[in-house]
Amino acid sequence: MYIVSAPEAMQHLGITHNHEEMMINNFLLAAQGIIEQEIEKDIYLKKEDVPEGRTNVLIYEMLTPSKKASLQVAIKLVLTTLYLYRDSITDLKLSENPAFSACIKGFNEVYIG
Repeated sequence: MYIVSAPEAMQHLGITHNHEEMMINNFLLAAQGIIEQEIEKDIYLKKEDVPEGRTNVLIYEMLTPSKKASLQVAIKLVLTTLYLYRDSITDLKLSENPAFSACIKGFNEVYIG
């Protein structure tokens, strides 16, 4: 589920060719995951997408237009950071890469089962 479509994201990033679309789709999901970590809520497009018994969620279709716009802009901002720093593994430690750090921030505690 994508709140921002790949074509919309590619236009935002100024990408005019399609061979990066798969990477952009991954970045879009990662960007949404980063936002979910920040707000400590899973994001679902529609109410029927929410698994039974799941609480503390954000349902996109139920947001006001201004909240939808804010979420879309937040996703695009994170997407831009991920895209700009996608190849920045040089002499820096991975933990010093802003895009990498943002992606793994929510994995301090991983629940198994």
